Amino acid sequence: MNTMKELISKLRESDHAYYDLDEPIMSDREYNQLFEELEQMEKETGIVMSDSPTQKVQGSLLPGFNKVTHSEPMLSAAKTKYPADLHKFVGEQEVLVTYKLDGLTIVLNYDGGELKTAVTRGNGTVGEDVTEQIRMITGVPLKIPFRNKLVLRGECVLSWDDFNRIKDDLTEQGKPCGHPRNIAAGSIRQLDTGAVIRELQFIAFSMNEGSDMEFGTKTEQMEFLHENGFTTVHQLRSIYIPASKKHTKTEMEHCIDSMKPEDCPYPVDGLIFEFDFVDYGKSLGGTSHHNNNMIAFKWSDETYTTTFRGIDYRATRTGVISMTALFDPVEINHTTVSRALIPNVDYFDELHLGIGDQIEVYKANMIIPQIDSNITKSGTYELAKTCPCCGNRLIIKETDNSHFLFCDSPFCDSQMIRTLEHFCKKDYMNIEGMSEATIEKLWNETFLFDFVSIYHLKQYESEIIHMSGFGQQAFNKLWKAIENSRHTTLNRVIAALGIPTIGRSAGRDISDHFGGDAEAFTKAVTSGYDFTVLRDFGQTMQDNLISWFADQNNLAEWENLLKELDIEKPAPKAAVKQPLAGMTIVPTGTLENFTRSGIKTAIEANGGKCGSSVGSRTTYVLVGDKPGSKYTKGKALGIPMITEADFLTMIK
Repeated sequence: MNTMKELISKLRESDHAYYDLDEPIMSDREYNQLFEELEQMEKETGIVMSDSPTQKVQGSLLPGFNKVTHSEPMLSAAKTKYPADLHKFVGEQEVLVTYKLDGLTIVLNYDGGELKTAVTRGNGTVGEDVTEQIRMITGVPLKIPFRNKLVLRGECVLSWDDFNRIKDDLTEQGKPCGHPRNIAAGSIRQLDTGAVIRELQFIAFSMNEGSDMEFGTKTEQMEFLHENGFTTVHQLRSIYIPASKKHTKTEMEHCIDSMKPEDCPYPVDGLIFEFDFVDYGKSLGGTSHHNNNMIAFKWSDETYTTTFRGIDYRATRTGVISMTALFDPVEINHTTVSRALIPNVDYFDELHLGIGDQIEVYKANMIIPQIDSNITKSGTYELAKTCPCCGNRLIIKETDNSHFLFCDSPFCDSQMIRTLEHFCKKDYMNIEGMSEATIEKLWNETFLFDFVSIYHLKQYESEIIHMSGFGQQAFNKLWKAIENSRHTTLNRVIAALGIPTIGRSAGRDISDHFGGDAEAFTKAVTSGYDFTVLRDFGQTMQDNLISWFADQNNLAEWENLLKELDIEKPAPKAAVKQPLAGMTIVPTGTLENFTRSGIKTAIEANGGKCGSSVGSRTTYVLVGDKPGSKYTKGKALGIPMITEADFLTMIK
């Protein structure tokens, strides 16, 4: 049995990894079990240590950020996983039920109608100033109509749609990620604002005291925030429980059943039950850990026992080796699961795995497969010592306070193949048919070895058409796609290189800055030009860009690549009609005339912004066949809906 000091030590270590490093070392379920064990021990003994997590807000402060003292303590909510506790809490009062979002809590301070500071929760008393980072994301108005002081709290989150869209790219960049929460928290807490992921969304969930405004109910507070340009958690979905002497446990269970986590477009880790009448909630007081005006219901993730069979290793184009645990198939929430990501070496070490061990797995928030615990803990499984691709000896490398397996060979085939695959993707050079499998075949025959060699494949035509999976027709189609890719733009070529942190947005900003002139860009990047003068271009991006071109092999390949391409200079913006100027359009569903990347290109070519998530700044939701959660959210926010026919009319 754990002692009280052991429990506190384990929980504090987990808090540090989860809140400060954004790299959890234990599952949510395991943490909750230890927390409940500590609470029970404190209750039975009457002893509560000063450093107990039950008495303090989790989290601490990271170096490098300015520290800001909160105007009032940022406390948590009491937690339960039993409907009976909810029934007892509600009593006869009016209660609002909302989703408990799973991201990074931020406090926004406004004065005179302008955003003054954005601060993380930190240790509950003092937080980190992330004002510049917050300016990079959506959902945070820089100016609002309300001119007095306003202090509010919200959550920075990443939608499931965006998470599924960018997680593979992040893994390829050497940042394996198992949950949107880790991306949201890690992105905001970057000193380099250029590293902040633009898809993040801020969603408000409360107003703090000291806002110079008096509201009778929580409902009125949320309506006020919505009127001032904020997306609130209540707009995602909320249930109002009116005052009644006949509240039953069945009502509580109905609330839980009707607000399933998979129905929310953002990650959630529970529900919040909060008294609607503000004065009544204040009268209940609180502890040093939580206010008594609310309680959080945490879903009990059901675990399933299965057998660990090993780890699937994959070399990414940055050299990081991604690790996926393999286990006997098990059915969870009506789907068969046999794999779960192991995000880093630290998490692997905590599990003490061995082939044949009995492990418990579950779906975090009923969505993402994760290993909860290892029952056997044989600790006999050793991590791979050599790269699964090139056989080079692997090293353990520390990045952002976490440890990863890493192949540092510059000749690793897997890294080169995936770099070429990235180059050929639709959003970059758009060479249809140049899949990873095709590239690997051509690589193994030494027909491909760098970017330029793609444009010389014609000389090997007679040999390629006799390869497995090819033929004259297949080669002709591939060569046509290669030839078509020669006519391109500077922004596509820069993003296609796969330079860390230099993606499509950075490529577009660079191209706009130099008027699409590749020669002017080359001259600038080789002379140490300061690209941080560009909007949203941070120091990390600057260092990565300059470093890549400082390598003489890379520079030579770039110059040879330009000889193969016909880079089009965009027309001056003033001469181009911009019917969508100032508009943010969010597409959802399948469109008849556009692919996903095609509609993005069409929107941007006509002066608009293609939004990845629906928020208060969205102008229109473009609805196609079988729309998803963006349509539902847009309806909830009252965003105007347009059809594909409407869109085509607008851009004519």
